[in-house]
Amino acid sequence: MIPETLGPYLIEQELGRGGMAVVYLAYHQRLERHVALKVLHEHLQHDADLVERFLFEARAASRLEHRNIVVVYDAGQADGRDYIAMAYVEGESLSDVLQRVD
Repeated sequence: MIPETLGPYLIEQELGRGGMAVVYLAYHQRLERHVALKVLHEHLQHDADLVERFLFEARAASRLEHRNIVVVYDAGQADGRDYIAMAYVEGESLSDVLQRVD
């Protein structure tokens, strides 16, 4: 189930999902910009090691600056859910590109 909001973010649609998290297209209402909002799966929120790994990813990515690396804007917790807010880049998914290249 897609939440309507998470903290300051208005959830618009699901972009993808993986083993640890779901990524949504979301809109930061105060900053008036779209973000890719990566939200840790609810059933993993109680695993302290996985939460720490998720936050480690946010901290590590936020220290990187390169034109080919997505910028991390924010990381936090709202409504008991950990999230990472990153720049939203429109375009094809990596999966689509790799299928086309094969």
